[in-house]
Amino acid sequence: MINNIIKKFKENVSWLFLIELLYLSFSFLIGFFGYKEIRSRLDLVNTLGPKLNEIAARLQGQDLVASDVVELSNQLANVETNVQTLKLLVILVPLGLFLVYLFFQGISWYTLSKARFDVKKLMDRKYLLSFFGISLIYFVILYSFWYLLFSALSLNTFFLAITLITLILFYFLFVSYGILPRNEGIFTSLKKGISIGFSNVARLIPIFLGFFIIMFVLLFLATSFTNIIIYIIIGIFLVLIWILFKITLTERLKKLI
Repeated sequence: MINNIIKKFKENVSWLFLIELLYLSFSFLIGFFGYKEIRSRLDLVNTLGPKLNEIAARLQGQDLVASDVVELSNQLANVETNVQTLKLLVILVPLGLFLVYLFFQGISWYTLSKARFDVKKLMDRKYLLSFFGISLIYFVILYSFWYLLFSALSLNTFFLAITLITLILFYFLFVSYGILPRNEGIFTSLKKGISIGFSNVARLIPIFLGFFIIMFVLLFLATSFTNIIIYIIIGIFLVLIWILFKITLTERLKKLI
């Protein structure tokens, strides 16, 4: 198995690294500019707030002139426009990140299911639709837990509980990704993924633990430096470890299916 992992890593690492780099780049751009737009809209609404309160106070005192009425109307229209834009951005930014995740990670996991990288067979519509379905189901479940637990638990308990639930869900999600190319349909892959995940915890958990330990060590080392070159090197290692993790998990699952 180790020889297969090393062989597959050498044969596919350049293409897989490019896919992951594109995924991170698009995610960063959407996240950065999305956050920037949301932040600017919030700041504008907060800036207009005191002015609206002042005009509202004068309205209660019936001390308004025609110019105040026009200004109030314009300010209210401005606030309404920015609030509607904020609502739209709050929906579109996460949706954009999710679609980028589906596209690039779908290609990445699909590539791992093949013996060699073939750019002519890079995308399989049926596979990507199944990948989308499985991902959507797990992310809806995760979001539901976030929503329910946030209103029911204290903040410290919430973070502890949601971290544990997120790790468990991602464990079964990645197992489902690994067996997806060998099964027909979304629900068959989900069922087998959960079954294999439960029955082979002792064989699969070491792979996950190894990845997380290495990842946290690298992130911890990153906090000890301020040099941008060191950050880039650590980032490259993180991407390579992530690729190696997916190859190792996929090769292990081949033995268990």
